[in-house]
Amino acid sequence: MALLVKGFAVYSLESGEAPGGPRSVVAGGDTGWDATGRDGARPSSERRFMERYTITIPEGLLEGFDASIEKKGYSNRSEAIRDLIRDSLVAEEWAEDNDEVAATVTLVYDHHIPELTEKLTDLQHHHGDLVVASTHIHLDNHNCLEVVILRGKCGRVRELAERMIAVRGVKHGKIAHTTEGKKIT
Repeated sequence: MALLVKGFAVYSLESGEAPGGPRSVVAGGDTGWDATGRDGARPSSERRFMERYTITIPEGLLEGFDASIEKKGYSNRSEAIRDLIRDSLVAEEWAEDNDEVAATVTLVYDHHIPELTEKLTDLQHHHGDLVVASTHIHLDNHNCLEVVILRGKCGRVRELAERMIAVRGVKHGKIAHTTEGKKIT
């Protein structure tokens, strides 16, 4: 059974019309199915299906969450919760040393410190299989900001990032963990 509700098709999985399991699934936008489902087509794997769920949350926590997502510009709670779930999944990828990951390392340092830039450049050259790109800008007469993009096995990426941040003379260093996107949608 397929129903069309305000531009969204709702499929009852119990009747076997869409893959997944015995739950309701919502597909947004143009699903390719008509209101009656008479074309008999299954949704393509490229279409995103959304599962509807309900959570119970204390009122104060919800008010704080709503205020936070409004400041960030989210149009609804669902997208904010999806991003929180994605962050959790990325954190899990970073827990496995052999998972393929990506990261940026941001460094601020005084380029007048002897041998500092040479040490950072040497680290990057010796790990050319992990370093995708880097950019360097001058913040003022003394301070530089460098951003290095890394990609590879989690354990090796983490080790290189930490070694760059630990080079004597780096005033501030930060690694931003991310994903190659293969495990999240």
